[in-house]
Order: sequence, then C-alpha cells, then structure tokens
Amino acid sequence: MPIPPIEVDLPIKGLYTYNGRNGVGLHAKHLLQETIKETFTLTQVPREAYVLGLGGTIPYLATSLATVFCSYEIQRTATHATGVLLNGSTAEAWLQYLEPLQVGYGAVVCSVNLYTYNRLPNEV
Repeated sequence: MPIPPIEVDLPIKGLYTYNGRNGVGLHAKHLLQETIKETFTLTQVPREAYVLGLGGTIPYLATSLATVFCSYEIQRTATHATGVLLNGSTAEAWLQYLEPLQVGYGAVVCSVNLYTYNRLPNEV
C-alpha cells in the first residue's frame, strides 16, 4: 500500500510534497548545495575586504605551521637524538613562544570577525 503524500509548508522556499522517498529530502539537498555554492563564490564580498581578510590569516597560518614543525622536532629529538634543523631544547623554547602567540592571534581574528559581522546591516 503506497504512502499518501503529505503537503508540508516549509519556510525555506514554499510548498513541497513529501511521500517518504523524495520530495523534501531532494529539495533540502538541492537547497544545501545551492547555499554552499553561493557562500563560496563570494560574489557579494568587496575585493578589498576579501584580500585583506585573507592577508590577515597568513600570520596565523605561519604560526600554525611553525607549531607543527617545532612539535615534530621535539618528537624527532626524543626518538633519534637529533632534529632536522633544531635541537629539542631550542624547539621547546620556540614552541613555548609560539603557542600563546597563536592563541592570541586567533582570538584577534575571531573578535574582528564578530565585530565586522555585528556591524553588517540585517538583510534577512
């Protein structure tokens, strides 16, 4: 016995039919794909803001890579008694310097994003 269709009014984009196999699920999948595509095309973002935003993440990326490298050097020194470029104590000293720097810079990036988001006009 087939399942009778149920009319569902969704606030997303109108009236859909759900029959247990397709309907809302297909529309939700399509809407999700469409939303992701619109989000990452960045057509509404001014070029200057886009470039400055990406440029602001370069120091965070650099400290992240340096943290990974220092931890690798510490591990390599512990297992092989020598690092690739640094010895264990130097890598530990750099790591103790880089970790708070990375956390602080990450906090600045987050707070700038939140500040900018709160200053945008409400469009919805």
